[in-house]
Amino acid sequence: MATCGHDCRCMEALEEGGARAVAVRATVPTVTPALTRRFGAAGEDDVVVVPAERIAELGAFLDGLSGLERASMRATVVRPDGTFDPWTAGPAEQVLRRVETPWFPGLMAARALRFEFQPIVDPEAGIVHGNEALVRSALPDRTLSPADLIEAARAHDALLQFDQMCRTAAITQGAPAMLGGGEGRLFVNFMPLTIYDPVVCLRTTFAAADAVGIPVTRLVFEVVESEQFPHIDHLRAILEAYREQGAGVALDDVGSGNTAIRYIDELEPDYVKLDRELLRRAVETGEGSMYEGLVGHCRALGIRVIAEGLETAEELAYCRELGVDLVQGYLVGRPAAEPRTERVELGGGNAPGAASEDGGAPLRRRAA
Repeated sequence: MATCGHDCRCMEALEEGGARAVAVRATVPTVTPALTRRFGAAGEDDVVVVPAERIAELGAFLDGLSGLERASMRATVVRPDGTFDPWTAGPAEQVLRRVETPWFPGLMAARALRFEFQPIVDPEAGIVHGNEALVRSALPDRTLSPADLIEAARAHDALLQFDQMCRTAAITQGAPAMLGGGEGRLFVNFMPLTIYDPVVCLRTTFAAADAVGIPVTRLVFEVVESEQFPHIDHLRAILEAYREQGAGVALDDVGSGNTAIRYIDELEPDYVKLDRELLRRAVETGEGSMYEGLVGHCRALGIRVIAEGLETAEELAYCRELGVDLVQGYLVGRPAAEPRTERVELGGGNAPGAASEDGGAPLRRRAA
């Protein structure tokens, strides 16, 4: 049986032809009457069995509950023979999502992940500083986005395995093309909550770089899911493990507030990617104090600022005016099957010599 890193017997039902039903129980007694009115009488221990054709309706039922009530709902998959094991029960929302994504274990077993690459560019010279690797996959009837894949991995308790596979696959798929053109860097996303021991968990990542022959100094590891950062000391240990091997590190989707400033100050990343919504708001409303403050703060610390989500000429002009180091977004280039290495024509200041080609230059660090 294909597995995705957890010993959950309810997966047998999914892999043998889909869920016959879901057994669900509310641990808050006041929810049970509403549950039984919707789906029928409860059995032993107030367990209600929801048939396969009504599983989508169960999702709507959960959406109508309060946060406390949803947290009280436990569920497990009913096997094809009609039995279920209450000891495999988990949060109902997670089990429901697991039922909705029976394709995930097979996708992991087949290592069916591919990557597209989006350029990160000097806004004045148009020189490609690097490319971010963005995970993709597909089912016969639709393309799967990174959000689809992450949600499925979370539902199947497989974030650790998924994140590790993404890091190694991004390097093995992206590095060969980059080795053939210029000295640009490959930006590789990772979820810090999946790395319990940097020395152990990052071993396969560095081995992948060694196998394809790309120097680790040309890799930048980018923290995603910033709203779920682990304890700052643990995150610092992860970033230091990358740096000890010579890689760069970046914080993604950094917004406003004291938390953002604290992470910037204490972690001293090589790059900070500023939240797309902050840029849009600054350009559309003319109120850019938050964005400008973060740019100024990072520059004072010797941290390269990347404006992500760049979509309009007005946003490009604003970033140039602020002296933003690098830009990324549809205006610069859409994700593509191969990393981009040639100069990007942005217009208005994009001329040879406007900025030095620093794709392989040392990263700037905070002064001692």
